[in-house]
Amino acid sequence: MKKCHLLILLCSFLLLIVVNTACTKSPVPQMNELTGVYQAEDDAIIILREDSTILFLNIDWSKVLRTTYFQYSPEEVSTWKIIPYELTPYDEIFNWRGRYLLSTQLYSEKIGGYVGIEFFIHGENRMGYYPPWNLYIDISDPDDMNRYYFKKIK
Repeated sequence: MKKCHLLILLCSFLLLIVVNTACTKSPVPQMNELTGVYQAEDDAIIILREDSTILFLNIDWSKVLRTTYFQYSPEEVSTWKIIPYELTPYDEIFNWRGRYLLSTQLYSEKIGGYVGIEFFIHGENRMGYYPPWNLYIDISDPDDMNRYYFKKIK
């Protein structure tokens, strides 16, 4: 009888933990939390500034845009902002990506205009929903988990 009560108590405790974790609203990344320097394994760097401007250094654009035609113009003003990610029913259950995007507008001389690129904002804790925040973009099919990942270093 005592074993049964102990098992019920243990199951109740585990259920409480699962419900608490699943029902907790994830925080919205704030601009001041995202400003800083992000670095990829190939030494590419993204610098997010407080005035909503962004600078890219040594980026492999073939990974980001899947084209070699794009030519980034660092002397032109490029901007960034945080936007919510539109979740599909699949994402509501199996969301590995995060709930917010870093939306950027970059000027390209070759194109003669702006190009929009969206990076996923992903935390290092609890399924990626909590800071510290990092950035990534899928290089291929998202199911392959092949990502161009930028870790915040400053």
